[in-house]
Amino acid sequence: MTDTPAPSAWRTCADHVRGDLIRVAKVGSRRPGGAFFVYAWLFLPGFRFILAHRIQRLLASIPAVGRIVARLYWARTCRRSGSEIAAIANVGPGCYMPHPYAIVLGDCTVGRNVVILQCVTIGKRGDEAPRGPIIGDDVEIGAGATILGPITIGHGAKIGANSVVLKDVPAGAIAAGTPARILGAASPSNVGAQ
Repeated sequence: MTDTPAPSAWRTCADHVRGDLIRVAKVGSRRPGGAFFVYAWLFLPGFRFILAHRIQRLLASIPAVGRIVARLYWARTCRRSGSEIAAIANVGPGCYMPHPYAIVLGDCTVGRNVVILQCVTIGKRGDEAPRGPIIGDDVEIGAGATILGPITIGHGAKIGANSVVLKDVPAGAIAAGTPARILGAASPSNVGAQ
């Protein structure tokens, strides 16, 4: 039995940034590449915000001084953007945040190709909670939504604007309301469309 080594922090960062860039290019009907990376970095605040989180995670992997430098970089990013992605948040590649304002991602795991709109809060319900939410792949989270506690949002689910989600949402479901209720299933043509 052979154990495969964990990918290096550089490789993981590069793969995630590539996924983010491909997703942003797809939304804008552009071709990803070096020139588009510069464009996205200069003019797309959502890409810049998620890139800052990727860089923070990369800095934290540097022995001895990495955690301190990453913490300083995190504080700078929070001040400049008015949003926060905690160091313990695990955000998959292809994350798309078109308006990265007042977003707080605490202890959570976010899957691939997730859309997160402005004013979203995702995290634990308190210090005693065992873990934060797990967000599946291809999930769309509407503006102002709050997702709290050790819950799972299934692949392809949609969370309505200003919803407060405190219970699991099955894959492909639409959840909305305060507290959120399951309203039905997302149509297959819309799941992962963005």
